[in-house]
Amino acid sequence: MGLREKLAALGERERARRAEIERLLAANPGVLRRASELSAAPETDHLRLSRAPLHELLPSLKPVTAAGGGRLLASSAVVPARPIEPPVAHPRGYCFAGETVVRTLRLPVPGDAMAVLAGEDSIRGVALERLAFLDTETTGLMGNTGTYAFLVGLGYFRASGDGYDFVCEQYFMEDFCHEPAMLDHLGGRLREFDAFVSFNGRAYDLPLLQTRFIMNRMRVNLDRPHLDLLVPCRRMLRPRIGSCSLSNVEAAVLGVRRMHDIDGSLIPAIYLDYVRGGRADRLVPVLDHNAQDVISMGALLAHLAGLVSDPIHPGADDAWVCIGAAEMLRRCGRTDEARAWLERAVGSADRQGASHARRALARLLRKSGDFAAEAAIWRAEIQCRGGHRAEAVVELAKVLEWRLGDLTGARDLVEQALRDLALTRQVALAGGRSLDSLPLLDRQEADLRRRLDRLNRRLANRKALKHRG
Repeated sequence: MGLREKLAALGERERARRAEIERLLAANPGVLRRASELSAAPETDHLRLSRAPLHELLPSLKPVTAAGGGRLLASSAVVPARPIEPPVAHPRGYCFAGETVVRTLRLPVPGDAMAVLAGEDSIRGVALERLAFLDTETTGLMGNTGTYAFLVGLGYFRASGDGYDFVCEQYFMEDFCHEPAMLDHLGGRLREFDAFVSFNGRAYDLPLLQTRFIMNRMRVNLDRPHLDLLVPCRRMLRPRIGSCSLSNVEAAVLGVRRMHDIDGSLIPAIYLDYVRGGRADRLVPVLDHNAQDVISMGALLAHLAGLVSDPIHPGADDAWVCIGAAEMLRRCGRTDEARAWLERAVGSADRQGASHARRALARLLRKSGDFAAEAAIWRAEIQCRGGHRAEAVVELAKVLEWRLGDLTGARDLVEQALRDLALTRQVALAGGRSLDSLPLLDRQEADLRRRLDRLNRRLANRKALKHRG
């Protein structure tokens, strides 16, 4: 292929890529908008806006010239992190949390709660104002040395009157040659904070930033206490809301409804198109997306901290939230508090959640050596599970046999379970149900029979020892 043909092929690919972006923009009416559609300018100004540079489309973006050359665009957005009467709306539509949620949030966040959420004690003494909330928008998702963070959002709490405001600063790299300027400015800002908060940042954002600092020969220490909010979200919220993407957590937990948003998968293509001379107005929803991500992390931290520190928190009525909170407390060695949360979950109307809580509570009691209480929990689980209780029977038999020394009680329990299992098998066969469950019943029966044989041998040995004595 000659040079002319290669240039023609490159031009064709460029036209196809931009046509795909236009198609995706058109396919998301009311969700993904251009700057010209977000502006209140007359229709005649839309063409001018679509050709305007980014800092004119968003007046909050200010050009900042770095000392060593190059420049970046920086902006700052402030939203109240407390109830305001009358409510104050940010001109870009940013929202700290839904009105019903923000009234239940308590700031500052207790250090104990942050330690539980992070799973590390080093963050306990960090003041709320010294937490840096970080989120990046990048040229790809691989996270290797060829991936750039072209937009970094930095959030933090700031005392204001009788409460707090949340501030979101953004640093934007207009072209790849300006990366040193942006990183130098960002590194100086990060030195002012003592710990990081992110959403999946431990696996992606922080390693990527560290790589970019190293590639630009900058010494910026990111080895500080780090609270990744994705971990406690998965432990406490996933059984109830499913996907733990930040957008889903916003909608289901924080009551945040974005005025306009963009699919994260489009962001790299839109930025690369902008660098190649594409339109700046397509980047406006990208900056809005990043700002709302950072602001929502502040509200999410306050919400999750309330769940693990306040037993009467409105969100703690869910059994799965209690189970997740208990697991995190247990990992931190706070077993008494974990036990209280599980005992609360046991009384839930959610039968599956209550069953899971009973099993977790039984395991916790076993580790603490309270075997009588553990046996009581397994008995309650057997009663609630009806015919599907073989696992609970085995666990109770273990406690009776090995911890409480009640071999006769363990044998009677296993014999009854075998009778129940035989009845379950007969009902399944008589009802014409699928035979898929029969292998499971076979395994349960084999396990129970092995346990029964051992119990009978132990009882026979005990009887023989008595006769000899």
